[in-house]
Amino acid sequence: MIDYKLAKQLKDAGFPQKEPNEVIAFNTKKTEDGWIEGKLKDVHKIYAPTLSELIEACGRPIFISCYEPWCYAKNAQHSEAKSEKAKTPEEAVAKLWLKLND
Repeated sequence: MIDYKLAKQLKDAGFPQKEPNEVIAFNTKKTEDGWIEGKLKDVHKIYAPTLSELIEACGRPIFISCYEPWCYAKNAQHSEAKSEKAKTPEEAVAKLWLKLND
């Protein structure tokens, strides 16, 4: 699953959103000692698309390469568009979608 910040970037860039009761990412803050800070009213929910939804939105074929500790993604039809370093395939394809829709 992608994190809140990337999910928000996708939403702000126009990625199709689903109902809030679907998959969500939470915006929370960690304190210095690692505890999560905030009250329930401070938690912001946003849709976090699945890997298959991200791949479909980027258009096929998609190439995903993962070599510890990074993943990259690119679209064969737009060979100049390649994602930045990412920790997961979901994050890599989300970053690719942002580049393709810039």
